[in-house]
Amino acid sequence: MALTWDSTRTDTISFDEFVEYFKKQGSNPVSSNLEGAVDMMQRLYNNREFLAQAIVDQQLKKIANEYTSEVLILHRSEHFLVRAVVWLPVNEKENSELNHFEDIHDHNFNFITVGYLGDGYESNLWEYDIDDVVGEVGENVDFSFIERTKLKPQRVMYLRKGVDVHQQIPPSEMSVSVNVLELNKKNENQYFFDIDSIDKPNAKIAQNINPPLASTLSKMMGQIGKSEIVLDKLSNLSFPEKSAQEKIRQEAINESRKFSVIH
Repeated sequence: MALTWDSTRTDTISFDEFVEYFKKQGSNPVSSNLEGAVDMMQRLYNNREFLAQAIVDQQLKKIANEYTSEVLILHRSEHFLVRAVVWLPVNEKENSELNHFEDIHDHNFNFITVGYLGDGYESNLWEYDIDDVVGEVGENVDFSFIERTKLKPQRVMYLRKGVDVHQQIPPSEMSVSVNVLELNKKNENQYFFDIDSIDKPNAKIAQNINPPLASTLSKMMGQIGKSEIVLDKLSNLSFPEKSAQEKIRQEAINESRKFSVIH
């Protein structure tokens, strides 16, 4: 199940010390020493000044932020990412879409999070085994309901890739969580799910959030047209292996044919 820790500790740590700790943990900086990661998150929570300063530093350094305005990238390293996520109340309709509130989803990375500001969002939590699914839209998935919990201030939660699934419920007031994500080099699948009930769900895959790159490129280029010419150049640049080139080229041709029939 997703693991949760509450703490009454009062010792603190600077953000630089926090980052330096995770840099020393190797390629799996959270999961390789979960007890240490929890300790760092709880101590960072006790630093009530770091976030404001980190935001200022981010603006000065112009760190690339490919997320939304509700997500602030505080640090990026080879093996992990530190971010702050702003969660707005339910009456902020635009935020509801940006934060994927109430969308049921898993993750293709391990991450640990702490409630830093506000009362925090609630989550319905399930478990499944990603190795038991093919990954097709509409596929039935065996879910087990675990609990409904809240990321309240100072609470730390750890979610495992391909196992833990959650549905986030908007908070009653603006809230902020701080996350450390383990970065994967592999392009692993991540899903949105549909269910018919909370505690005894009949779950189905609604969407593959992170489809294979070859499939994505093929669909895009097939709709653009002249897929063979464009993808010859693209696949030579990005996919030197002959098998990868052929796969992308053929999928693009097929997609182009489907697109011409539909339109």
